[in-house]
Amino acid sequence: MYTIFSALLYAIRYAIVALAILVATSFVFAYATHTYPVAVVGGSLIMVSAWDAVSEATEHYENYERRRAGESEINYSLPAYKGLRNDIRRRALLYLIEDKIVAEEGNTFIDGFAIEVSERVEKNIRGSAKQNSAAVARDVYGMDFEDYRMLILFPTARRDFLSRVLQNRGLTLEAVLTEYKIKKSIRVFFTPTP
Repeated sequence: MYTIFSALLYAIRYAIVALAILVATSFVFAYATHTYPVAVVGGSLIMVSAWDAVSEATEHYENYERRRAGESEINYSLPAYKGLRNDIRRRALLYLIEDKIVAEEGNTFIDGFAIEVSERVEKNIRGSAKQNSAAVARDVYGMDFEDYRMLILFPTARRDFLSRVLQNRGLTLEAVLTEYKIKKSIRVFFTPTP
């Protein structure tokens, strides 16, 4: 009896160690590959990869505007610009949170919201030629076309469409977003600054 009991304890101990190693490896993998959530908005996850992509796109866009104005670019990775970089990251996370709210509430306010937005984006891409949109994605935002489509074009189209519908109902998007940011369940997790 004693040997069976000790063998069982021995097996449980190794199972716990193996489980701890598996959990630790999973966390390291998620952190290294940027596949962990930084926020949850009403059940929808915002992944760190999207947050990083929008932050970098904002940095590229601001440097693009500086070049157009004849000013020198900012290297946001320098310590002198840490405050600007943190501000960009805060704005990028807020942008993603608001987009989740707009996507969810758009479906509440408008039947077929997602389909209409998708059609508007595709029409916009066809109207400006995909090559031109790809060049804008690369040159202005520093991202590939698919990320540009999902992280810039779709949120912009959702926001514009919902804004027009709300305006026809005598409401503003800003007022609705303020209300839903208070009402919605929004959880922001630990967000390390790179």
